[in-house]
Amino acid sequence: MHPFTAVCTVLLFWGAKAKPVRLTLPRSIFRGMLILAAGLLLIQLFVILQVATHLKEIGELYSLRSEISSAREQKTVLLNDMAEIKRQVLEIKHLNWRFGVMLGQDVDRSSGMVYGKGGEDGPLAAPSLNQSAMLEQELEWLQAEASSQEIILNRNTKLAEEKSARWASTPTIRPVKGPITSGFGERISPFSGEPAQHNGVDIGARTNTPVVAPASGKVIVVKHDANMGNVVKIDHGFGFHTEYRHLEKTLVHEGQALKRGEMIGLVGNTGVFSTGPHLHYQVYVKDRPVNPQGYFFD
Repeated sequence: MHPFTAVCTVLLFWGAKAKPVRLTLPRSIFRGMLILAAGLLLIQLFVILQVATHLKEIGELYSLRSEISSAREQKTVLLNDMAEIKRQVLEIKHLNWRFGVMLGQDVDRSSGMVYGKGGEDGPLAAPSLNQSAMLEQELEWLQAEASSQEIILNRNTKLAEEKSARWASTPTIRPVKGPITSGFGERISPFSGEPAQHNGVDIGARTNTPVVAPASGKVIVVKHDANMGNVVKIDHGFGFHTEYRHLEKTLVHEGQALKRGEMIGLVGNTGVFSTGPHLHYQVYVKDRPVNPQGYFFD
């Protein structure tokens, strides 16, 4: 057979019961159809590969968008947290300032000011190098300011404790209620008739009237003196001492710790240098007698 007259027979089956269709084609046409079919198959495979590649890229794009969205949310949370921390640090700074003023410290008024913020919030932009640097600076400021305010708070707390202890040790109330029958300073002595220095005050009161401690302290002297009668002396700390004379009876012992308002004895008329029931009361500051009336705050 001549090669140009060669044919190919193709049987087409349309179903199990249908008769096959016989199709006779020239060999050249058959080859062309095979080449075309192969070409179409290759094109289809290429398209499938391209689609798969694009689908992967789309998936990565969605993942990247999700990460960007998550990063923005985290940035928002971070900024909000930093803003809250800064607000708290500024509040502590303001409280430290007020605390310092109350404690009598020389503080800069502007250091305690807390200013507000305003303006319209816009959408968050993607973090830039400048923003990252600003965030880092803000964090450094917060750390430094928090550390500074902690030091100031500790200092103020210690000062407040010292002032509280000093206030508790300051004789601020009358040890007994009654009129002042003889004041502090120079007077004519009722015993010699000559000018004399009176280093305390005499407070008139009935015998057995309770005498109380005007401040916290420790009893350092309990004795009987021929001239001053029954005597109690208290060390209050911070340079304060108080003394009580002519007591009818003492109700404390040496070394006893006292709080402000606790009973230490009873008014009496004991000792040679007493003309009637009263309390002779003295206040010493660093071993120097001072006018007790300057410490009557009640």
